[in-house]
Amino acid sequence: MLIKGFSKRFRHILPALIHFVRCISWRCGRPFICSSLDLSMLKSRLQPGTIILSRRNYEFSNLMIRGYWKHAAICIDETRVAEAVFEGARIREIVDVIRGSDDFKLIRPGFGDSTVCHEASKYAERMVGVPYNVLFKPDANSLYCSELVLNAYEKAMNGKLDDTPFQRMSFRYHRGYVIEPDHFLALSM
Repeated sequence: MLIKGFSKRFRHILPALIHFVRCISWRCGRPFICSSLDLSMLKSRLQPGTIILSRRNYEFSNLMIRGYWKHAAICIDETRVAEAVFEGARIREIVDVIRGSDDFKLIRPGFGDSTVCHEASKYAERMVGVPYNVLFKPDANSLYCSELVLNAYEKAMNGKLDDTPFQRMSFRYHRGYVIEPDHFLALSM
């Protein structure tokens, strides 16, 4: 009972704590490594359903997310991505996501066909406005970044993830484990 009461009170201060942690950075005016990158060479790889993993150095929040990659987004089309951030699920220009990063990786799932990728991108786009999942637990009413990408592909495949790299991620997610951006690396192997 004591733990339940604590958990309930903690839930109300968690958004404020996360907002505070997001503001802690020791970038100190350093430009993002990818800020001057010529993205024209990437155009052919930026297709609906492509997953973008990214990382920003000098962020305190990096200490709280395991693995090298700290954020996941999904391409909606050749110029825009859907992502879940503290403000909620939103659409951003791909150029802003990549140039606002110190490193990034593009992953095109190697299973299914382009229809699955298009359906995943459409689902992700419909999620715009859904609140951020500050508890990082399965919740139908909120999303964190990796959860948005995983749910988009789950919906696109009608939950039939058997024999795909998503199967293990989905299994873990539905048992309460946090899906981290690094988990998507299994799709590129």
